[in-house]
Amino acid sequence: MTSKAQRRKRPQPPRRVRQVEPDRRVVKLLAKAGPDGVPAAVSRRRIRTGQMLLTLATATGVVLPALLNRAGWIGYPAPVVGAGVGGLASIFLKGLHDASTVVRHGPGSRLVTGRTVLGPRTVDLAELTRIRRLRTRTRSGWSDQLWITDRSGVFLLTEDRDVLTSVAALVGRPQPAGQADECPPGPPVQCSRAAAVRLGLETPTRRYRAARAVIDSTTDFGVLVAGAGLGALAGWGVLVA
Repeated sequence: MTSKAQRRKRPQPPRRVRQVEPDRRVVKLLAKAGPDGVPAAVSRRRIRTGQMLLTLATATGVVLPALLNRAGWIGYPAPVVGAGVGGLASIFLKGLHDASTVVRHGPGSRLVTGRTVLGPRTVDLAELTRIRRLRTRTRSGWSDQLWITDRSGVFLLTEDRDVLTSVAALVGRPQPAGQADECPPGPPVQCSRAAAVRLGLETPTRRYRAARAVIDSTTDFGVLVAGAGLGALAGWGVLVA
């Protein structure tokens, strides 16, 4: 018997099974949220606080340079500065609600807690009332997210596959356009056609895909232009007042 055959017959030591360690970000997020998730009142307060701070920062960034320009202390045109500040504000507004890390927990995994720049917030999937789709252009392509809102008014943006699968299962079969899907035993769910396509509940036609691509591109660019235009107009108004 060759040495090779002898090695084959020798009892081999059991293979070590690598234990997958939980993501530290998920563990920290669960620790902050707790078993029942973040209270809705806390989440709503964080949303209001973040939007108020963004509004205050935008107003300061538009008005202060305009006043300094009016007094002759700076040479930068106030409308140009206002346009830049307004454009940045339109970008940051979406970032306030973007969930970078998402975890499902609670009874039946019905709670979805996401980490945002304003702190963690929890959405109850069994109490969903509105589902919208938001596509924005990024450096690497397009960000395709769902805007989910529950009955308490808490919402977040996510593209997590597990969450999308659960939402699709809860919404169920799509209904004709203009009608709301129902997710028993919770309240009626208003699911847009774009969101239904994203969830795989509706098969889009070629005409719809082409029209949706135009709408997404126009909306994404239009929001940026609108923010810049309002900022420029506000800066010009303070300058000539």
